[in-house]
Amino acid sequence: MLGGILAVQGSARADALGILAIACGALLIGGMLTPLAAVLGGLIAGVLGLGGGGGLVLAYAWGVSLALALLGPGAFSLDARRYGRREVVVP
Repeated sequence: MLGGILAVQGSARADALGILAIACGALLIGGMLTPLAAVLGGLIAGVLGLGGGGGLVLAYAWGVSLALALLGPGAFSLDARRYGRREVVVP
């Protein structure tokens, strides 16, 4: 299913990484635990990207996951409804 540096195609490790990546994507789409899901998704992209993906694609995936982790949930996410909206005060 997924091939990477940790496992060959069709192994249990690759399948577990694929399921974890899908779970991170579902959390990001739903807006639940956004910073945690973004960091975990970036780490998964790094592990899967080491298997043979281009360095530019890997850098882009890490940049997007870092931006999501730092920005946090949006105004209409489940995190914002559960914990309240964050206000960014620029001095």
